[in-house]
Amino acid sequence: MTPFNSTKDLSKAFVRTLLTVLIITFGLVASSAAAESAAIDASVVSFSRPVRAKVQALGLGATVKIAVFGHGHYRGYITRIDKNSFEVTDRATLSPNTFMYQTVSQVAGRRLPNPDSRTKPGITTLFHAVSRFGFGP
Repeated sequence: MTPFNSTKDLSKAFVRTLLTVLIITFGLVASSAAAESAAIDASVVSFSRPVRAKVQALGLGATVKIAVFGHGHYRGYITRIDKNSFEVTDRATLSPNTFMYQTVSQVAGRRLPNPDSRTKPGITTLFHAVSRFGFGP
């Protein structure tokens, strides 16, 4: 004998079990999707930190070459630095391009020279003397 008295009881038990399994599956899928979203956000933040640090270290006016994911390279001057993005003005067209830190894969460039640090007068004099005798550029 089965614990079910009729087919109606059997179908009710089957529907109840099926709904329970679906609810548990939906709960597991939703929680794993939320965890994956948080992991992606954390990786974007951690990936953009070195780019932001490099841009801030180069400073405004620096000559840079920017590699953007899927869009190639851009060359120009850093003209604006914000919290979430920075702006590079193209050398040839003088058109500004704004880049989000997380979309940039690589930053290379040179800072502007520091006007406070001067070359030593002795080195400059030696360079001029060597150039006069034909040994230098």
